[in-house]
Amino acid sequence: MKEDIYNLKVTIGRKLKFFRQSRSLTQNELAEAINERMGTSYSGNAVSSWEMGKNSMAIELLVVIASILDVDIQAFEAKSGQGDHDHIPLFDHYEKLTLRERESVQAYINFLVWRRKHGSEDLIS
Repeated sequence: MKEDIYNLKVTIGRKLKFFRQSRSLTQNELAEAINERMGTSYSGNAVSSWEMGKNSMAIELLVVIASILDVDIQAFEAKSGQGDHDHIPLFDHYEKLTLRERESVQAYINFLVWRRKHGSEDLIS
């Protein structure tokens, strides 16, 4: 049980870091946005501790963060089984990319989402 909670905190933390960086936000900027919405006084250090899985957060806070980062709350869900472990290396690789490379990845993801939305899945195979 304790290990499951730790793994959940780490998974949510990695996803939080991925989404924050993909929006080109610093930890301090995210903390400021949270504080504006919630009337709290979180710091960049709090964001860092969530990203490293050191501290957990209330679900209400996670909902606010998802809104700020413009992601569905379910994006933070931990998948059960092997599938979730397959995605973790993607986050590790993304962290090593330059800002320009990250922008290219985000542009490609936006294109794929657009393509799916418009039913044009056969444009690129």
